[in-house]
Amino acid sequence: MSKKPLVSIIIPVFNVEKYVSQCVKSIQNQTYINLEIILINDGSTDCSEDICKEYAQDDKRIVLLNQKNGGQSKARNKGLDFCHGEYILFVDADDYISKFLVEDTISFAIRENLDIVEYGHKNVNTNTKAEFVGGRSSNYEKLTHDEALIRVLDYKALMVPWNRLYKRYLFDDLRFPIGVIHEDEAILPYLIDKSKTYGLINNDYYAYVFRKGSTMNRDFDSKKLVIFKIMSDRRYYFNKKYNFKYDSIMLYHQYYRISKTLSMIQNKKLINNYKTEKKKLFKKIISSKKLDYRHKLKAMAYYYFPKVTFRA
Repeated sequence: MSKKPLVSIIIPVFNVEKYVSQCVKSIQNQTYINLEIILINDGSTDCSEDICKEYAQDDKRIVLLNQKNGGQSKARNKGLDFCHGEYILFVDADDYISKFLVEDTISFAIRENLDIVEYGHKNVNTNTKAEFVGGRSSNYEKLTHDEALIRVLDYKALMVPWNRLYKRYLFDDLRFPIGVIHEDEAILPYLIDKSKTYGLINNDYYAYVFRKGSTMNRDFDSKKLVIFKIMSDRRYYFNKKYNFKYDSIMLYHQYYRISKTLSMIQNKKLINNYKTEKKKLFKKIISSKKLDYRHKLKAMAYYYFPKVTFRA
């Protein structure tokens, strides 16, 4: 590779003293070395900050930024405001990555002039270790803008920031919303829509560590209901921009979320409200000429047999 652009890796850190060393070491061990490693200490009350300070002192590529506890979105935004890389990666401080992640994704991005490169991940727990396949993957795909957008709107790809490499310009006018759950879903479709070129490597490079108490693994609470506003806003934006081209698939997933939420909540007023909304959406789905029969059959199962469909 004749040109080696700087890649900024943004890592929010909050009370992960048991895991942050493994994360940072996996990034230091990358075969691609032109890195800017940004650790954002989000007001940790354990020894996370001290651990990060030691790494920053020993490795000039590492920068430690501190802020009062404001949440993961605020920490990521601070990293975005500070970073200097042409490309950006996000890693959560309790996860870790394959040593080939940056080299493989940046090589593909440069070779094909890609704005985003998506890659696979492994789910592990705190007692297991992910084994990554050595060497470079040969399983590369280029997607059209339409294919990439459908992939995320149809939830065929995870709505998370940490399984993609991004061109920095995509974040020029976009930031993670602060103070809400599902913040990833409030930004990712718009990043993909803004991108001009999108690639996919069908290989696992990221270890997502399932840890009780982490953001993605919390039990249901009422704050998660903000997802319905996020999904409604998304439908409005894309319907206005693309003349309802993607409405059926967005409608289906909004219906699915409401159906699943009804199986989890106890509040009678909320149940009645969402039952009414569920019925409206179900009628639209069944009458849709753009939605395939598989989605309609699933919608019928959610409607008529919710206890069976969503049982634990």
